Amino acid sequence: MEQPVKFGPDGNMIGMYSPASGQGDVCCLLINSGIVHRIGPHRLNVLIARGLAAKSLASLRFDLSGLGDSRPASSAASYGDQAVADIRAAMDFVERERGTRQRFVIFGICSGAVNAYHAALADPRIVGALMLDGFWYRTRWTEPVRLWKRFWSLSPRKIFDAIRRRLKRSARPPAREAAPQVEIFGLEGSGNPPREQFAHAMNQLDARGVGLFLLYTSSVTGLVSYSAQIAQAFRGEPFTRRLRCEAHAEIDHTAVSLDAQRRMTEIVSSWVAGFAAARKT
Repeated sequence: MEQPVKFGPDGNMIGMYSPASGQGDVCCLLINSGIVHRIGPHRLNVLIARGLAAKSLASLRFDLSGLGDSRPASSAASYGDQAVADIRAAMDFVERERGTRQRFVIFGICSGAVNAYHAALADPRIVGALMLDGFWYRTRWTEPVRLWKRFWSLSPRKIFDAIRRRLKRSARPPAREAAPQVEIFGLEGSGNPPREQFAHAMNQLDARGVGLFLLYTSSVTGLVSYSAQIAQAFRGEPFTRRLRCEAHAEIDHTAVSLDAQRRMTEIVSSWVAGFAAARKT
């Protein structure tokens, strides 16, 4: 049964807690995506939480300080540091409710993926991190694969029309260079760590036994176009041997379609169930 909860040092954080129906020690944390409140884009976090409940798995979806229904924190911490503190407060709450130490897996989209990554580095209670469209590192095959997939997704008629438009543009006199436009909501704005820093952090998490899952959608094919891209971008790094990395053409960044929502729910709930099953064996 879902329970509205309030927690945090200031009592400022609001969430919805779904306890495990049995004695399981795994809880999935579902956090904000950007400024979207705890329900997630198109209520995705709600659907995932209920998919987890159907598998007798616990979840806590909650608003970070200053987002959704949660009031700002009284501390003067930076956004990133406060996000990590909030996630740790959520874990503290679940452990108090269960009366025993718990293991946590965390799911985040975009900036939520970045927060999940930093929280996993900061707290050993996190044993799994699923980061959707959070970090990207290109290889020489990123653009060729994107173009190849794009080509095969088009009908002959659309291919003909695209070639005709390209020929028309090339026949026009060159236009004056336009002023660069600022892409406020562009995915290129993500603050990827330098490759060396990212590899070092991921190796730390891998050495600690954290399950790492990088998931990419059709919305970022210009950044990550194929499932093996991250492993190739970090070839030889230890974390790539156990990294799960998938690029899904049938899912978009915010799971707009019902099919995408169902697919995401199944991916996340099955992933979390794997952690619970691993402890039993």
